[in-house]
Amino acid sequence: MIDFREFECFCVLAKTLHFQEAADRLNISSPTLSRIINRVEGQVGTKLLQRTTRTVTLTPAGAVFYQKAQELLELHGNTELFYKQLKSGSSGKLTVSYGGLPIETFLPSVIGEYKDLFPEVDLTLLLQRIIDQEDALLAGTTDIGFFSGTPRHSDLEYQLVHAEPLLFITARDSEFADRASISIEEISELNLVLGKPESWVDVYEDFFKKAESYAPLNIVQYADDVASVMALVSLGIGHSIMPGGDINLRRAGVAYIPIKGFNGKIRLNAVWRRDRMNPALTNFKDLLTFKLEG
Repeated sequence: MIDFREFECFCVLAKTLHFQEAADRLNISSPTLSRIINRVEGQVGTKLLQRTTRTVTLTPAGAVFYQKAQELLELHGNTELFYKQLKSGSSGKLTVSYGGLPIETFLPSVIGEYKDLFPEVDLTLLLQRIIDQEDALLAGTTDIGFFSGTPRHSDLEYQLVHAEPLLFITARDSEFADRASISIEEISELNLVLGKPESWVDVYEDFFKKAESYAPLNIVQYADDVASVMALVSLGIGHSIMPGGDINLRRAGVAYIPIKGFNGKIRLNAVWRRDRMNPALTNFKDLLTFKLEG
């Protein structure tokens, strides 16, 4: 069977049509190149080159073989490049899952930077509940997830990647909308719309600890996701607590107000399976670590 080095030798000779020049380019001797060409012709079963003491020309079969050999060498080079990219994580596939809060806060900028650095990676983004994220991570259908709270399964590893202050949110036309701040004591007396506890694990932990020291909270409605909470607040169904997030992503009809004397934060974790072997995932985690340290 003809190997890729022999294809390369033939192609260089076919391009130069001069044994010594081709041998010099290939860093081999002219007799060695001659033996390689003889071996190639023997494998093909026909003459590929017409040789005289002065000239070298391609036979009709040689011209066809030259074209195909070039195509095979290009394919081989692309295949080797693909393997290298796959090994380094600059190509391949990466599936990222997340809840509503990560995509409302830090995650879009991370994804944007990752796509700039690794445009050849096939990136899939999935909006999922925490329990569904954990199941997908354990099943290997997702590479990395982002949610509040820590994973329940020992096979899952996690790292804090984002924390930011919680704010009071209210309808733009409410009596509180133009306030410079609001106290927790005041909030504890209002109707509240919050995310469902099973989907918003630990999001309100700091707030609950502080608020319930004043009075039992009056939670009039639970909702699954950020969009639902925001919609209910904008309609005046109740008020809520939310991270400030990206100012460009803030909803119309909702005002964000600092909570006086309250330093509680939302904490969001990156979560992945400990034994997950995916170079693209390694690069994504490295980017997260860099941004966290920065």
